[in-house]
Amino acid sequence: MCTLCCRIYCLRVSEHSALDCNFLELVPLLYRDVELEVVLHAACDSEPHTWRGNVTNCAGPAAIRLKVGQGLSCVRLATGPERDWLEVI
Repeated sequence: MCTLCCRIYCLRVSEHSALDCNFLELVPLLYRDVELEVVLHAACDSEPHTWRGNVTNCAGPAAIRLKVGQGLSCVRLATGPERDWLEVI
């Protein structure tokens, strides 16, 4: 009885490992990495600020650049009649 349980356990572990490998091969096909750059133009405050006795004045609006990585899906989701048709197959 114990050897049967061990065999079933090993079989299930190997099936899960195969599924993990298949998943890792499919993920690059399902998603693509896109890098976006966002520029934020920050305006000056109307009042000068003091910090430790020093008065700071704004020299002009600041351009703050942010680079963001985004993962986009390469697969279009089936909706409406297409989804119903796929369920029939």
